[in-house]
Amino acid sequence: NNTINATNAYNLIIYGTFSHFIHTIQNNTANGKPLIYLKSLKNQLLNFSSQQLGSLIVVNSTNLTITNLLLSDDGIVMMSSHLNNIKNSIISTSKNGVGAVSLRYGNNNIFSYNTISSTAGNLYIYLTQNTVFLNNNISGNQPLFYFSNNLQFINNTFSFLYDLYGQGTSLKFINNILNIPGFNVGSSAPYSCDYTIFQNNIFYSLNYGISFDGCSHSLIDSNILQTELVGISIRDNINNTIINNSINA
Repeated sequence: NNTINATNAYNLIIYGTFSHFIHTIQNNTANGKPLIYLKSLKNQLLNFSSQQLGSLIVVNSTNLTITNLLLSDDGIVMMSSHLNNIKNSIISTSKNGVGAVSLRYGNNNIFSYNTISSTAGNLYIYLTQNTVFLNNNISGNQPLFYFSNNLQFINNTFSFLYDLYGQGTSLKFINNILNIPGFNVGSSAPYSCDYTIFQNNIFYSLNYGISFDGCSHSLIDSNILQTELVGISIRDNINNTIINNSINA
């Protein structure tokens, strides 16, 4: 039953692992908008009907369909939640240091047909497996960071002012349009970036193009790359396949 007013920081931020996210949080507002905390829900359709929300935190929830969100303060945080679909929503924030989407320790979630924007880190995906981003428009200042495996980004439009960067095995980046300075996939213990697929993307950059650092057994296929500097850079890789690309550097 609290009223929170935070104009340039998180309305509510929770640190830690799964157990640190288990609380009773209800009947709060953030900057005059509902602060929604969902815990241990299963098999539900949640249609927010474009109601403006201050925050959405989803914990330990499974098989939810969340639609028609209108988030303009804190974005969405999901902890240890699986098999959920977030779609047809506007998720944005202009606060310093506040990301639009934060996913932690969850599997098999889908984000589809959303507009996602932030002046901070747009997407933070940590130890989250088999997540799919499909047909989203994702924009902002800061890059996408991921430290997860089997992520799929299909038919999205990306616009960032800084490089997109991440680590994880079996990344699939297919049929996207990217307006970003660079696309960097790296490998450092304990994260690998092997078996990355970068295919049928249109890539515009005023800087570097694609950089694979330590990503073996990967595929760069049928992309259109328009860059000011290097088109494709690979380092410390083995057994990669680079075919059918159009490079203008």
